[in-house]
Amino acid sequence: ADEFINIGGDNIGELAELAIQKSKEFDILSAYCGSDFGLRSVAKINKVLNLKCLPEEVVEASLNKAKTKEILINKKIATPKGIVLKEFDTFKNDIELPLVVKPLDGSGSRGVTYVRKFNDIQEAIKEARTVSCDILIEEAIIGDHIDVSGFYANEKFYPGGQLDRYFSPLPFRYPIYGLQPPKSVDQDKIYEILEKSWNALDLNWG
Repeated sequence: ADEFINIGGDNIGELAELAIQKSKEFDILSAYCGSDFGLRSVAKINKVLNLKCLPEEVVEASLNKAKTKEILINKKIATPKGIVLKEFDTFKNDIELPLVVKPLDGSGSRGVTYVRKFNDIQEAIKEARTVSCDILIEEAIIGDHIDVSGFYANEKFYPGGQLDRYFSPLPFRYPIYGLQPPKSVDQDKIYEILEKSWNALDLNWG
């Protein structure tokens, strides 16, 4: 990049204004972000510049874990059993341990807690609500972690790679290393689930 400008990735207004200014100097082809935090900004920039992009409502649905979960369930795509707690709702012990407690619209694992004892659930809820008033509580799925990626070009899905990912012990669970390709998995099946999920969410570009 020839220029550095310090604007928060979620500052939609300033980034859109910057894009409009730069479009007078450059032939801008697209906006891109390296994490979930900037996806709303990217959608707005592409929209104001009249560039091909995902609609803002599709981005919103994919960033809200409750909306995403509802869409996937309606399309009969397997998701963990879970419940949504609105801002003033209280938790009732109606799903089995272990659990994952997470903010509805958080990203990058902020506010996420793995819970093994019901005595720890209230502290986990408090932590999640530092990010979002509404939270999602799901049964934890125990197994291997596989990163999978792909992309759409000319309305066709292309696989983008898979990776066995390994993490530090609880309670922090930060990534340590990965192995590519993943061992002993049906990669075609994983890509099939990814494509099916994306199609359910109308994520059919980029």
